[in-house]
Amino acid sequence: MSKALASRARNHNLTNLRPVPFRRMTGVTGDLDDDHKLLRKLIEQGGRKYTAGKIDRRKYERLIELGWLTATTPNIGDVLYEVTDQGRREGG
Repeated sequence: MSKALASRARNHNLTNLRPVPFRRMTGVTGDLDDDHKLLRKLIEQGGRKYTAGKIDRRKYERLIELGWLTATTPNIGDVLYEVTDQGRREGG
């Protein structure tokens, strides 16, 4: 860091900044550990999950917001979730 930049950082107290957790930056709420567990489970089961009827889909919606899943609605009330390439990389 140059002297001028270091001086500005001290003057603006930029040296004590901490990174913001990823989920806050994306607006995604929930526990990323739980998200990773669900993602790994989906990958182990073939990378697809079909949900039917009136169920709570928030856990899958978080993974969509993170770019780890896609959703297709074959008909009203049913959703097919598929793990994306990014999700496979994240799930290890």
